[in-house]
Amino acid sequence: MDTFKSVQDRAALAFTPRVGFAEAMNAWAVAMQKMVNAADVKATLADLASEIRSSM
Repeated sequence: MDTFKSVQDRAALAFTPRVGFAEAMNAWAVAMQKMVNAADVKATLADLASEIRSSM
């Protein structure tokens, strides 16, 4: 925790560029919205995993 507090003002989230990353993140965002709106979590995540795997 001490380390985190000492670097948090300079920290940033950086993604490693990968083929298909943007599509996977878009699919993840859509799945999150479905779950927020009461879709079955287990089924939604299973569908998401299948979608991401098929696009790789």
